[in-house]
Amino acid sequence: MSKHGVSKNVEVSFAVNVWLFTLLIFIIDIAQDIGRASVFKIVYDYYPNHMGSVSGVIAAVGPLGGCTLSVVLGLAVVGVYSACFMLLYGALALCMMAMYLALQAERQQKSLKEAIDNNF
Repeated sequence: MSKHGVSKNVEVSFAVNVWLFTLLIFIIDIAQDIGRASVFKIVYDYYPNHMGSVSGVIAAVGPLGGCTLSVVLGLAVVGVYSACFMLLYGALALCMMAMYLALQAERQQKSLKEAIDNNF
């Protein structure tokens, strides 16, 4: 199989039997199911009364992110082969910052609620 690389064609060849391929796909499927279940457990923990709407948003945004990320990674190759990884690290840093700020806001709301419940 010949693939078009950044500056030249790359020859790729690999072969596995059908049983090993099926086992590997099964392992990948189980790992994805565990990840998906953990997301919906978090949704239940934070939004028990709005499971349907929040799950629908997650189900819609996931494939949209997967589609746009592949296009953006393709555009990120500008002569530096590690540009895609830099872009992914940047996205990861933004996600970590958003999660940190969300947890800080949750802690602040929880301590404020405790203070109000205990009359300061």
